[in-house]
Amino acid sequence: MTSLEDKERSIYLHMELLKHACECQQYPSGCSSKTCSKMKEFLVHFYDCQNVNCPLCQRIRNLLQIHRNRCNNEQCVVPFCILKRERIQTSMSILLQGRYQH
Repeated sequence: MTSLEDKERSIYLHMELLKHACECQQYPSGCSSKTCSKMKEFLVHFYDCQNVNCPLCQRIRNLLQIHRNRCNNEQCVVPFCILKRERIQTSMSILLQGRYQH
């Protein structure tokens, strides 16, 4: 594997973990995934952290952004995913309305 393939594989695995952690209802004790609880802890930290330079928050922010850009699920439960999609749809509606009012 090339380093690009390794990076893409790592991103894919993190995306799957993020999605699983956001959908999992068995936290903290019932989930069989050892990384589920860790991802949930990272997400809680992300919400609570006040440090704008926090390296962990930056990694979570990047992960969420990659997810948003790749996700096609209208019912997605990953934080901030649906909000971005709704903003884009609203912006497109406004643009299209202005376009056809002339």
